[in-house]
This record gives sequence, structure tokens and C-alpha cells, in this order.
Amino acid sequence: MKKNFIFSGALIYLVAIILVNYPAAGLCQTNQNSNPEAMDSFRAGVDNAKAGKFDLAIKSFEKVISIDSKNSNAYVGLGNMYLQKGDLAKSAEYYNKAIAVDNSSIFAYTGLGNIYSQKGDTDKAISYYEKALAIDNNNAMAYSGLGNVYGRKGDTDKAIKCYNKAIALDKNPIFYFHLGVFYVSQNNKNEALKIVEILKKLDKSLADRLENQLKAPQTPGRPPGPVSTGNKPAVQPAAKTVK
Repeated sequence: MKKNFIFSGALIYLVAIILVNYPAAGLCQTNQNSNPEAMDSFRAGVDNAKAGKFDLAIKSFEKVISIDSKNSNAYVGLGNMYLQKGDLAKSAEYYNKAIAVDNSSIFAYTGLGNIYSQKGDTDKAISYYEKALAIDNNNAMAYSGLGNVYGRKGDTDKAIKCYNKAIALDKNPIFYFHLGVFYVSQNNKNEALKIVEILKKLDKSLADRLENQLKAPQTPGRPPGPVSTGNKPAVQPAAKTVK
């Protein structure tokens, strides 16, 4: 039970809110006809997501779609919010709607990867992460997700390689955190402590979380994954927009 909880928490922390730092101007890049009201609603959705007000964010993204039914980012926003709420089926539904509108949506493919990873379907998860990377191989989110999956499959070398690739692309503390917890899962306390020191300079709360995991009893070979963020919304790194 504890094993699954920790891994699930990793996924929620990774992509629960992919669009938190995604610019509202991205609306125009997926649909140049987006009007000011749609853009304002999108911004409101992002702001509510940052504040952890997921139901309000859902209403904002739904309003965007009522104005612009072809807006893939709003569908992704809905997918992210339902993932945060634990409704995997509804989350997948909206990610797939995003892909139907824009089959180059790296955010939707990454989100689906996380859903299947959370379900324990590692092969499908890898497939979706790789689809995202085929579109944009600088997608740090997908690499970190692959790190989680390969960690769960017991492929230590691939897991570390993917985590480090994510960090090389984006120095966001979330990715350091994922690598640190992977080291904890491998009982590699020396490397985990190095990550703690890095996180102390980047995000004290994540450093504290990782230290807490180091203090907890460990099971050799346990799948990696950060703890849930609780009431603190996950802040997803900004990602490159693909037209």
C-alpha cells in the first residue's frame, strides 16, 4: 500500500498542473482566432490552478471551450485539473480531446503518459511519453515521467539517465526532487543527500520532503516517486510551445 501511494504521488506532482507556468498567449499559438474573452478565461484558469482552486479552474477552462471549441490548451487544462482531483477517466477524456484538436500537443501526450503510469501500465506510459518526445525532444516533463516509469520497472540506469536528461533541459527543483526520491528508493543515501543540498538552494519545502523520506524506513527496490503535494499545488515547469 505504501509503495503505490508514493509512486502515485510522484505522478500527481509531476503533471497535475502542466499549464501552471504556460503562458496564456499560447492560446493564440494553437488558435489564432482566440478572442480576448477566451484568453482572459484561460488566464483565470491558470491563476486558479496555481491557487489550488481546481473547481474554479475547471469552470474557467470550460468557458474557454464554450467560446473556442478548438482550443487544445483548454482541454489540456481540464485534463490536468481532473488528474489533480483523481478522476483519471475524465482526465484522459480531455487529453484525448486535446489531441483530436491538435495532434502535436506535447502536454496531452505527457498527461496520458502520467495517467497510464499511475495506473501501472508502464508500456502504455512509455509509449505516450515517447510520442511527446517525438514532437519535442526537449520536453523535460516527459523525460522525468520516463524516469519514474523505468524506476518502477527496475531499470536503474535508464531511470537515472532520464532524470538527468530532464534536469539538463530544465533546472526546475521538481526534477531534482524526482531524482532524489529515486535515490532514496535505491537506498543510495549519499546521492540523495547531494540532491537535498541542491534543493535547499532552490526549494526549501522540497528539500524538507526529501529529508523526511530519507528518515523513513526504506524498502530496497521500491519504485521512485515524491510524496503528494497535499494542499500545495504542483508548479509545473514552463514548456516549449509546439505549433
